[in-house]
Amino acid sequence: PTLVDDYLGDWVAFRCSNGCKETSRATANDSALSGFVPCFEKSLHEKGFIELQKGYRQRLSVKDGERQRSQSKLTNSSQALRSTKIMNHKTLTHIFSICVTICSPALVATAAKKESRPNIVFILADDLGYGELGCYGQKKIKTPRLDQMAKEGVRFTSHYSGFTVCSPSRCALMTGKHMGHASVTGNGGRLKKEDVTVAMLLQDAGYKTCMIGKWGLVGRPGHPGSPNNKGFDHFFGFDNQGFAHFYYPEYLWRNDKKVLYPDNHNLRVNGEYVKGKGTYSHDEFAKEALQFIRDNKDNPFFLYLPFAIPHAELTVPEDSMAQYLKLNWPEKPKIEGKGNTGGGAYGSQYKKGYCGQSHPHAAYAGMITRMDGNVGRILDLLDELKLSENTLVIFSSDNGPSPEGGQTLQFFNSSGPLSGHKRS
Repeated sequence: PTLVDDYLGDWVAFRCSNGCKETSRATANDSALSGFVPCFEKSLHEKGFIELQKGYRQRLSVKDGERQRSQSKLTNSSQALRSTKIMNHKTLTHIFSICVTICSPALVATAAKKESRPNIVFILADDLGYGELGCYGQKKIKTPRLDQMAKEGVRFTSHYSGFTVCSPSRCALMTGKHMGHASVTGNGGRLKKEDVTVAMLLQDAGYKTCMIGKWGLVGRPGHPGSPNNKGFDHFFGFDNQGFAHFYYPEYLWRNDKKVLYPDNHNLRVNGEYVKGKGTYSHDEFAKEALQFIRDNKDNPFFLYLPFAIPHAELTVPEDSMAQYLKLNWPEKPKIEGKGNTGGGAYGSQYKKGYCGQSHPHAAYAGMITRMDGNVGRILDLLDELKLSENTLVIFSSDNGPSPEGGQTLQFFNSSGPLSGHKRS
């Protein structure tokens, strides 16, 4: 299907190794590697960024479940993206073509002789609007770390998400296939056994791979479409995207083991979560991500970190909400109910649907600010471990914003200059 530019516009910011700060536009098309990468490289040359070296890239195709590789010449952007931080806002399969180009086995064999392979950290927000970061015009929600990341980088503003809802968009991101060829074209779909993901390619290239958060493609541990069977050495998070709508689960999965959170039982009173109680899943994801980076500081690694924030029910610990409560914004309390119920499987409090929220605008802003702070913690750790100069960091969102949790898109101007939203 045709991607609507005024809704699915996307951006990416990155910092090149010589510290240049520019803005470059590249229009992503269905042929990510043949269309986007040359445009990206041409842009770099025109702006005098870095001299790119010639090299080879392996293209991987799937036929009858087997991997077939054919080699084609393409400029090697590995040198161009070394010591780079990239931020993109709205999901885009095409940016991953850069990662595949950098890290494909053919390049690794050559590049590894000269320098270590770059680490990759891909952070994905859930239903974050184009206009909900300060660096893209947001006036109410504070996102200082992502704003700084954009200030240090180059933004790509014409990229596209794979689809308008979670599962297909994530399928496109993982497989590089648009909806005409993708195996998942609607929410709740699963990857097929023969689907090849970017994580599988990076595993082949010698990377330690990790996925933490919302997989969004179903895949209970052991299923052929589960993260561990799709290229990820380590998995921590939800196995079902419906359950990822909630922030106080009674359990999560670490690979094939359940991690129990007994303090999250029966946390709701009058529809809202009890303040100061329970374990917030987003914080668990951030903690796991930081530990993975520490544990693999001496190995090339790929960390895929799809946070659930700010999707669906609106709730966040008080320390993130306090600064916004002081502003006395206009609020229309949301009553408990509607939205996904998770079948009750991830917690007794979910049988009635999303939590009630007396201050949905303050909660929504607090959630995004909390995520921003955890992105900052990751960047700080990379600096501390002296990994920043050899790590590619990407920030994105899977699709446009949604008001289903109780906040209004108009109050935050969530879509910025764009006219659409999730599902439009």
